[in-house]
Amino acid sequence: MINISQTPARTTAIALTVMLTSTSAVWAQSSEWRNIIPTNAPGCADGSDYSFWARAANPSKLAVIFPGGGACWSGGSCDQENEYSNYEANSTLEGDPTEDGGIFDLNNPQNPLSDYSFIVLPTCNGDVSLGDNTITYQTQVEDGSSKEYQVLHKGFGNAMAGIEWAQSTFPDAKDITIMGWSAGAIPSPLYTHIIAQRYENAKVSHVADGAGGYRVDDELDLAFENWGTRNVFKQVKGFESLADGKLSFEDIYVRAAQLNPDINFHQLNIAHDYTQAYFLQALGVDEPNVFARIKTAQTYINDNVSNFRTYTAGGEAENIIGGFYDGILNHSLQNNGKPYVLDRLYTYQSDGTPVLEWINSVVAHENVKNVLCENCGEPSYTVTFEDED
Repeated sequence: MINISQTPARTTAIALTVMLTSTSAVWAQSSEWRNIIPTNAPGCADGSDYSFWARAANPSKLAVIFPGGGACWSGGSCDQENEYSNYEANSTLEGDPTEDGGIFDLNNPQNPLSDYSFIVLPTCNGDVSLGDNTITYQTQVEDGSSKEYQVLHKGFGNAMAGIEWAQSTFPDAKDITIMGWSAGAIPSPLYTHIIAQRYENAKVSHVADGAGGYRVDDELDLAFENWGTRNVFKQVKGFESLADGKLSFEDIYVRAAQLNPDINFHQLNIAHDYTQAYFLQALGVDEPNVFARIKTAQTYINDNVSNFRTYTAGGEAENIIGGFYDGILNHSLQNNGKPYVLDRLYTYQSDGTPVLEWINSVVAHENVKNVLCENCGEPSYTVTFEDED
């Protein structure tokens, strides 16, 4: 049994005591989001407690969500005082999904997950939940001296603590979907495999939103080394041999798909994703062509497995599923010139196929076609990045 402490999302008259051996009566009666701190989790990058969010609904349906949260891999990129550092070093109550849109808009009848129980597992270790290492980094400060600080790249242990909690709390789940976006999209095939092994009788679906363009040469080697990613693969049945060779994000898809031929793995991408361009340049890729790298990565995966599907839309703004919005200006008298704010999950389409329709089919365990924007456009941005290592 895993001991946990809990923080309610908001003040409530209901006293909370959640036992991990089964879904408690309180959970059966309440659909509020709860913040949960598992005591067996190693903790976030800065040493603070790891916590995740959960919501009980239909006990036979479970959504396991891996949100974004950035990444770091060096003394400069992991230093929270560095203006170029771009990752979450702790998990806080600010991650409450209660007011979020996309898949968290639980009152929207179009939402395919509206009646699902949820567990939302944030990344707060800078390692995209692929780390099992504690490292001391060194970096320079403004006066020219150096400083040392420790980072817990322990994202794998945190995610596994959440998965163990989910299995104990929702043991009867028969319909499971695993989704991740941005940093959370990267490890989602690995955790889809792990969850499928733990729920042998469940139907499992997978969607990764973004992060499909990191097909690089050796630019990720330092990150994998500092994160301790090989230590992770050694602990996952079927992935052990990946620890012996060159690592890549694409091989996580390939291995997960090979081990789970009955599961289709799905990837959404925005063709000129600015966030991916930013991180590619931070890794050392000069003038990254995100769209070209997305296509190269997808070709590699498709050459090795047949149970991989993709949806690519035009544009530059990363992320669709987790409550992301676009403002569309409108100058009609009807709305007094105020902009319409559109939730991407319910409005995006590519090549005539709405992304919501595509995801609905995925969640329903139906086969979907690959979708590619007919006119994907060109990026309008220029990325500049300086790593103060």
